Amino acid sequence: MRRAALALTLAGALGLIGPAAAQKLGKSNSFRQEFRSTDRFDVRGVGCGNSSSDTITLPPPLKGTSPAYDIRVRSPVVGSESGYVRVTAVAVKDQSITITATAEAVRCAAEASGPPAEEGWQADFSPDIRYARRVQARVDPVLVFDQAKPPALRPRRLRFNPNETVRGIRWKRFGGRTARGAGTYRLNGYPGCNPQRCPGLREALRLNRRRMTVTLSRVKRCGGVLKYTRLRLSYRGKSYQRFKGLC
Repeated sequence: MRRAALALTLAGALGLIGPAAAQKLGKSNSFRQEFRSTDRFDVRGVGCGNSSSDTITLPPPLKGTSPAYDIRVRSPVVGSESGYVRVTAVAVKDQSITITATAEAVRCAAEASGPPAEEGWQADFSPDIRYARRVQARVDPVLVFDQAKPPALRPRRLRFNPNETVRGIRWKRFGGRTARGAGTYRLNGYPGCNPQRCPGLREALRLNRRRMTVTLSRVKRCGGVLKYTRLRLSYRGKSYQRFKGLC
């Protein structure tokens, strides 16, 4: 079996290759996203009238995505031809697609350079394979422009500016239309600032080291990645910080 590298026309999930998320991905914690294969089938055989097969395997899921499902082979189909080689079967099993093709005996023999039974033949077929995956949304763990990091899944820490962070976040839900968790708000100080000069500092000092709720929403596609673009930080139901347009 040949494992082929497949190009993703909709790059919906970035991150290192790894096993699918341990949790089951469904409508409540992920989104359906469409992908398309651009690899090629390369069928090689020996003997006019004989058949041979080639298999491609879809890439393993990225972190935060599910294995491929709803696999649809639009081409090649049974009857597709490449020269005198014709597709006679198309099969999908698990994450693999196999095509079987046959060298048409009469036409193959007419072009054979030697005995037809020993004639080697080869045919390429450009596939159009569509499939879906469940993909979880991500969030920027650092909102400081010049210190940006790649979008993350369930980050344990969110940094709003050089002086404010939420640490030790435990997420109750993540990846779907909204995410919700709680972490400890930490104020690292504002040099040259005091409550008189900086009105918001008094409230920040009051909330320092308090357990606060983090709510993420408004999922959009940003640079090919599904991301939360709104963030709300609240304490006992009252909003403290809001961020919009995080794309």
